[in-house]
Amino acid sequence: MRTILVGFFLLLCIPCSIAQPVSVEKAMSLGVYPGIKLNLPADARQAERFWRDFLKDYDGKTKKVRGEGEWLAAGMELIAVGGSDPVNVYALVEKAGSNESELTVWFQLKDGSFVGPENEPAAFDGAMQLMTRFERYVQKRLTEMELKEQERKLKELERELTRLQRDKENYEEAIRKAEETIRKMKASIAENEKAQEDTRLRIEMQKKAVEEVRRRLGSFDQ
Repeated sequence: MRTILVGFFLLLCIPCSIAQPVSVEKAMSLGVYPGIKLNLPADARQAERFWRDFLKDYDGKTKKVRGEGEWLAAGMELIAVGGSDPVNVYALVEKAGSNESELTVWFQLKDGSFVGPENEPAAFDGAMQLMTRFERYVQKRLTEMELKEQERKLKELERELTRLQRDKENYEEAIRKAEETIRKMKASIAENEKAQEDTRLRIEMQKKAVEEVRRRLGSFDQ
């Protein structure tokens, strides 16, 4: 039991870690441009949903780029990236493992250029800050999902405990009834034994009565 508890608490102490966002040069629908890559401990569909939900906080409306696997949020107001000018945000999620994915995001400025550490260092810092916020957003969402899962398991265990407690009460009731039946049977046995003894005495008396009648009957033949 102690080993189970130690293992359980060690499991709870394992953090949901996500690699820090990094600068990359990668091909996308418009060519090869600088972007920001982030590895996520979530499958591709889950990561896409997280990204689209995250951009809603910035009034970003995402749509699939026709013929491509990318998601585009056009004309976003990201002051730290584009200042007062709108920014087009392209995102591509790719499977990286059984339950892992890789998110690459490109930030396109009004003049058509893409934000990178060399050509737009200030805008790139803003983009990195946004990706870092997304990293924390994913950590929070995954933790919320884990909480729901742990709560579901807790409810299952509580239901199991309730069932076990109910079974124990049923067993105890069955034992109580059985003990009551045994007590009654023991009393019946005592009564039976007394009745048997009384009957034996009556049998002996009856035997004497039979012998007396036989004796009287035999006297008629003398």
